[in-house]
This record gives sequence, structure tokens and C-alpha cells, in this order.
Amino acid sequence: MDNNYGIINYFYKQFGKLDLKKLFYILAFIVFSSWLADGLSQFILLLFSLFFKQIEIQNILLIFIQLIPSLAFFIFIYKKIRTHLDKLDVIKYTVKEIIPNNLKAIIIFLSKPNFDLNLLNSINSIDDFKKEEIKSKRINWEVPAIIIHKIINDLKKDLKIIYVILSTESKGHFQEFKSFIQKIIGSENIEILFNENPIDFENLELTIDAVHKAYESLNSKGVKNKEILIDITAGQKIQSTAGGFYASSYDRYFCYLSTNTKKLHIFDVIYNFE
Repeated sequence: MDNNYGIINYFYKQFGKLDLKKLFYILAFIVFSSWLADGLSQFILLLFSLFFKQIEIQNILLIFIQLIPSLAFFIFIYKKIRTHLDKLDVIKYTVKEIIPNNLKAIIIFLSKPNFDLNLLNSINSIDDFKKEEIKSKRINWEVPAIIIHKIINDLKKDLKIIYVILSTESKGHFQEFKSFIQKIIGSENIEILFNENPIDFENLELTIDAVHKAYESLNSKGVKNKEILIDITAGQKIQSTAGGFYASSYDRYFCYLSTNTKKLHIFDVIYNFE
């Protein structure tokens, strides 16, 4: 990943493109916030001074110097937001294809098998999917298998955990999927986890919540957000929407495997209000 990109993408996601105008507003907000707090505290002290008749002219001037510009600034910001409130509904996205420095975990949505599970006995490697008798079956577990294989072998990443989100329809097939993946990658060292409460893949809210819980589980194992990938290739549009939506936050990435070229694309979405 480009080092300069890694440094500034946080600011892009929080403020959009940081031009001079936005920089001025940020600095003014910091300065006038401080002045407003100081001015209000001095104003309270002034009230006590009036009670004891111990008033100093320079203190009154300082209070007005701090309060008037800061109040004027925040009134200006309030009116500007009110005037342009409709523009806050317009979100512009910047999408960058990347290869993260570290990938330790991937989150996968597992759909129920659309094939005879006995076919898995004939698949011992990724290359077996190229055989015509296997290719013609259009096995839907091919996509996650290829993605995991590419991360380990093509991108040379030290994948530690595969987190499988199960649906109410695929919950009974986790062990078959786990054994299949371990056979394809030729290792049992990668930990394969799953959500304890299978969800309805037709429910967007539950799907987003399942992704959130997956992140919490991986974070608890010491995996950082930027080391996690969400696969949005397989399954229904609800899963893709949930994965893409959740990955749009800072330091989260999602991937898509082209069904035509079998090329793995990893994206970082930067969004800002204009």
C-alpha cells in the first residue's frame, strides 16, 4: 500500500479532501471553541466580581474579545449548515483498489450448497475446479475457496482466521465447508470460526449486525480492523450490501472475485459529504 495514502486516508474519510477552506474551518473551530469556553468561564467570574464590586476593565475587554468572535463564528456555522442542509444528503465516494500490508482474517457469507455434497470428494485442489465435469456443476463454494487460496498463495498473506457467517439455511453445513476449505488450502492451522446464531440473509439489519459481531470477535483475538477482509462476492445482494456498507468505515476493506477472470479485487472506499 502507498505509504502516503496510508497516512492521509483517515483524514479523507473524516473530512473529505482537505483543501485550504476546510483547513481554515477546522482551525477556526478549534480556536473559537477554546475562546468560547474561556470567555464563558471569565463571564461567570465577572458576575461574582460585580457582586463584590471588584471590576477590572481589562477583564471585561478580554471577555468581549473572546465571546463576541466565537459566538459570531458558531452562529455563522449554524446558519451555513441550515442553508446547505440538503447537500448533506449527497455523498461522494472515492474508491481505491489496494493490497493491504497485512491480512490476518477474512469474513465470508456461507450460502447453502447448490450441489451434491458428494462432489466435494472429487475436489482436492483449486485446479480441480477447472475440470469440465466440476466446472459444469457451478459449485457455489468455489468462490470462497478461490479467494482464500489467492490470499495465501498469490498475495502471500499469513491468514490466521476464517470467520464464516452462517444463514438459517446453511447452518447445518459448516463442518462440510470447514473440511473442504482445510483440504483445499492443505492446512488445519488456520482457525475457522462461525456465528453462533445463524441469521436470515434476507434481513439487512441482522446481516450488518452479524458482520459487526464478526469484527468484535476478531478484534478480541487481537486482529485489527485493517487486517480483516470482507468477501462480498457470493450470496445474495443483501450480503454484498451489508459487507460493502460496513467496510466503508475507516480502515475496513472488502473484496470481490471476478466470476469471469477469477481476479481478486480488494477495495477501500473513502466517502465524504460535499
